[in-house]
Amino acid sequence: MEEKKVILYTSQNCPFCGNVKTFLKQRGIEFEEYDVSSNQEKAVEMFKKSGKRSVPMLDIGGRIVVGFDPVQIEKALNAPRLDRNSALSNLFFDPFDQ
Repeated sequence: MEEKKVILYTSQNCPFCGNVKTFLKQRGIEFEEYDVSSNQEKAVEMFKKSGKRSVPMLDIGGRIVVGFDPVQIEKALNAPRLDRNSALSNLFFDPFDQ
């Protein structure tokens, strides 16, 4: 299966963020991490993707998981990658965000 890009949005003093990092590391999943408490640009990016200000938030190949939910994280890791040009992707991506 194709490896998906995994982006993790976190903040300082977030215990569930640490749980997600441990979960991913134990599975050998590489990820990019952004601390939205100190990076306003990434905080806005996170909000545009999820519509929420909650962390942790994962973007796994275009699939969004908010919170530490191992079942949903596994589902997103194993699901087909979303193509931004597919009709289904319009349900997940802002068509004006280009």
